[in-house]
Amino acid sequence: MVLFQDSAPIFKTDNSLLYKLIDLRPKSVPAIAREFALVVLIKNEKFCNNASGQDEHIEASRSNGFVTLKVITYLNCAHIPDQPELRVWSNTATLSLSTSSPSGMATACLCAHRMVFQISDIHEGVKTIYYVQNGTVLGHVDTPE
Repeated sequence: MVLFQDSAPIFKTDNSLLYKLIDLRPKSVPAIAREFALVVLIKNEKFCNNASGQDEHIEASRSNGFVTLKVITYLNCAHIPDQPELRVWSNTATLSLSTSSPSGMATACLCAHRMVFQISDIHEGVKTIYYVQNGTVLGHVDTPE
């Protein structure tokens, strides 16, 4: 069952796209589960020297109505992040990120990526954010008060 469907980007800057998520659930679903949220990948730094493929690192902070999620993860050297997706249900949010290779190639090396996501319009009842990359849960973090 599809809960949210992505629309076209609202605007584009040099390194970020802003996407509005459209709620497809019936209006009988409680408002806390029909949350609209915006997610933006505001920073992506790629480091290919000595990338070890160690565990991912995730941290979150809340300030001025935004939740900032900082993620250090590892991607195939030929891959770049695609459009992030955010799903909110009750007190849990899931940030999903697919990756792709613009050239269609894959390599046998890994590059570390330090990414920063900014999430707006997420209610304060969200206590946990899960980070999912290419369909695999790589970690979670408690959302700060």
